Amino acid sequence: MKLDVWEYVRLMVALEERANSQLLAREQDSWSELDQELTRLADSDHTAYSDLMLNSTVDLGELSASERQEARAALTAVIEALKNDEKHADEELKAALTVERKSLAKRLKGL
Repeated sequence: MKLDVWEYVRLMVALEERANSQLLAREQDSWSELDQELTRLADSDHTAYSDLMLNSTVDLGELSASERQEARAALTAVIEALKNDEKHADEELKAALTVERKSLAKRLKGL
């Protein structure tokens, strides 16, 4: 399963809030490395940060049934949070959140 980096970030952050995530445990090294790189770029090179977030992908490979279930639950929670955030956002932010939510909803259907 391939995800855009920003989708992977949303998924991993959501999984961090879940106890005993098998998918997070499997991805821990990759996630930590990417998170450190994004943090570094956010502080030093906004163009490279944006490029990495928006134009790169992460390949999770095949997900087990339990990992797929975790991903579904985490993405569902993210989508619900985005819906809530949209209600309180100005028009520009609302449009961006809507794009994210719709993209994640398509990923969720693909699971």
